[in-house]
Amino acid sequence: TIRIKRTAIADELASAAELVIGQTNEAIPVAIIRGYPYPKSETANATKMMRPPEEDLFI
Repeated sequence: TIRIKRTAIADELASAAELVIGQTNEAIPVAIIRGYPYPKSETANATKMMRPPEEDLFI
C-alpha cells in the first residue's frame, strides 16, 4: 500500500492535460487548465518544492 503525505498537484494537472492533449496523432498542442485555485505567494520559490532524498520515491 502506498501512502500519500503530500499531493503532487502539478503532477495531477499535467496528467489531466496529457489525457486531453494525447501522445501521438491527436494534434492538440496545448491544454489550458482553468479554475484551479492557485495559492499565490510573494515568498514562494522552487527551493520549497524540493523533497529531501529520504522522502523521494524516485531516487
